[in-house]
Formats: sequence, structure tokens, C-alpha cells
Amino acid sequence: IDVPPILEWRARLDGKVVWMNLCPQKNYGEDCWIALTDTGEMAAISMQGDLRWRKWFRCRFSASPVIGRGAFGDAHIMAISSRGEVLTCAPDGELLWRERVLRSASGVTPVLARLNVFPGDEIVVAGEDGSIVALLSNGAELWRYEGETRPYCIQAIRRWRSDYDAILVALGDTQFQLLGLSRYGKEMFRTMLDFAPLHLHVE
Repeated sequence: IDVPPILEWRARLDGKVVWMNLCPQKNYGEDCWIALTDTGEMAAISMQGDLRWRKWFRCRFSASPVIGRGAFGDAHIMAISSRGEVLTCAPDGELLWRERVLRSASGVTPVLARLNVFPGDEIVVAGEDGSIVALLSNGAELWRYEGETRPYCIQAIRRWRSDYDAILVALGDTQFQLLGLSRYGKEMFRTMLDFAPLHLHVE
């Protein structure tokens, strides 16, 4: 028997919702959704559908937000705009820092990684021109890899017997490649693929 879905709640924002991500309880105090719209709005919506806060940033968001840790262990909501700006907000929506690090973003969701002894999570973002940039939790640039092919997927993986991550990048339009970068942003390997992976997952 087909049972029609039941509408639990509805929230209305000014623009079209283009990305959402769950902000878990351990980071926020109470589970909520972080929604981004095509008009530059960021909003927090409770699991019951109540609008907790809304902020406008005069930009167009290009990927899903990620939830990381700041230098003092506090939660950070991180998002990237189509202009290549990384915006980091506190759980109440207060803007902590905003840095333009790319000429234009590729639309790839940023990833959190452990690359440095600096406290908090590093964030790795990808540019339309093939650039890969790693930032410390305070917004300072850690390293930059200048590529030539547009990335469409990135993933952080923990290296064997190491406390730090490496970065995997899927590249290509018609010819597909898998690129491996060290915690220092140096190329470790590059291999050709005969298919285009939809996402990267390593166990």
C-alpha cells in the first residue's frame, strides 16, 4: 500500500532554498537545519520547523554549508559564495570572518580536514579554475594548490598511522582524474579514471 508522505512542517524564506545541512546537537545545543538561499540568506530552522534566526550576506551561495569547530572548540557554520568568499558564522548567525580566497567557486561542497596543529578544523575549498585552497579555522590561508582542471568532488581522508588528513580531488570534464594532495598541499599522485565518480568515499 502506498502511503502518501505527511507534511511535518513548512518554513518560508525570502529566496529559493538551494542548500541545506543538519547542524547536530553536539555542535549547536539543539539539532537544527542550516538553509542557504539564492538571495544570500542563511537561516537556522529547528527540527520542529521553527525559524530560529535569519541573516543576509549579499551573495549567492554556491554549495552546501558545513559545520566545523573553531579554534576554541566552538561550532562554526561555514559556507562559500559563487564569488569564492568563505563565510564563517557562530551558531547564532553572527559573522565571525569572511575571506575571498578564490576567483570563483566551483560549486563543490567544502570539506573539513585535519591538516595542521592549529586548533579547530581546517576547511578546504575548490575553485572553478582548478585551485584548491586550505584555510585555518580563523580564516588564514594554510596552502594553495594551483590546478588547471575544474574539480567536482573533494574528500579528506586520514592517512595510515597519522594524525593528519590527505585530500582526494576528482577532476575532469571529459577525461577524469583522481588527484591526491598531502596535508601540505603537495601533489602525491594523479591517476586517470575511466568513469566519473559521483562522490568519493574511503573506508
